[in-house]
Formats: sequence, C-alpha cells, structure tokens
Amino acid sequence: MHIIRSIDDAKALEGQEVGVSEWVTVDQERIDKFAEATGDYQWIHVDRERAAAELPSGKTIAHGYL
Repeated sequence: MHIIRSIDDAKALEGQEVGVSEWVTVDQERIDKFAEATGDYQWIHVDRERAAAELPSGKTIAHGYL
C-alpha cells in the first residue's frame, strides 16, 4: 500500500500502477442509477433514442463523475 502525503510522494509513483482494481462495466443501467442518485437527467446520459439520433456515437454518454 502506498501512502501519499505530498505531491512529491505522488510524483515518485509516476509510471507505476497503483490502486489497480477489477474492471467495472458502465452500462446504461449503471448510468441510469447514477442519474437517479445525482438528479442529473441530462438527455445525453439517459435518453437512448435522442442519443441515437443526435450524438456522433449514437449512444448515451456516462456522467463525468461516474
């Protein structure tokens, strides 16, 4: 375990893997639950039909904090 007490401590870890965890699937269900928890129902996150029609990827976009 690394304890980072200063910016220099953090810089010393540059290029190393730290705090590696398992992958997390960010699917629409998780995005919808995050929207519910935060009250952020912006259409780009939760409206699949509009995203398909208007966004370049054709998919919703996860919230930045998610």
